Amino acid sequence: MKDLNRRYNLLREMLLALELLHKSNLVHLDIKPDNIFIKSGQFKLGDFGLVSMARSQARNDVEEGDSRYMSLELLNDDHSNLTKSDIFSLGATLYEVCLGRPLPCDGVEWQQLRQGQLMLMQETPIEFQNIIASMMSRDPNDRPAAEILLQKRQLMSESERQLQIEKNRVAQLQGAMQQQQILFNKSHVAASNRLQRSSTWDAASAMRRNSDFL
Repeated sequence: MKDLNRRYNLLREMLLALELLHKSNLVHLDIKPDNIFIKSGQFKLGDFGLVSMARSQARNDVEEGDSRYMSLELLNDDHSNLTKSDIFSLGATLYEVCLGRPLPCDGVEWQQLRQGQLMLMQETPIEFQNIIASMMSRDPNDRPAAEILLQKRQLMSESERQLQIEKNRVAQLQGAMQQQQILFNKSHVAASNRLQRSSTWDAASAMRRNSDFL
């Protein structure tokens, strides 16, 4: 898939599906290219046969998916952060799409991927590569949640981008108004101080003049 817009659409639509699952305390646990379908021009996440509770701690409650896309902690039976395993699998799926070839199921490269060592993705902008790298971070805590990734400008819908632009404009206007208010307050205080000093000097002068006539 060389079309960058389609890759962004794929990532965005899968993140929307994960956001919905994760907010419902569910995890997919088998995200891979074979489980992503296209319907009416949109990407759909399918095959929910391994769906589990996101906070499941019991080993028997979690079934393993395809090792090519699974996170290391899930393979090590660490179920403390299963939503981040979904994030890793989606990142690995996008990584395969960008490489244009299947990922290994074992071996040196398999190990390197789970250490966060990714190859350069040809014909892929660095910002997209950075997103994938963050999703495949070795430490699950370093992988951003679906809702956080969806806040990235490149992954927003057109209406969301326009709304963000308007929010930024309002924030800039408010900042400019606050700065003007600060400058006004400073000038007002300075003027008041000058007036006070002038009044004090005039009063002292008047007292001296009056004493000359005594």
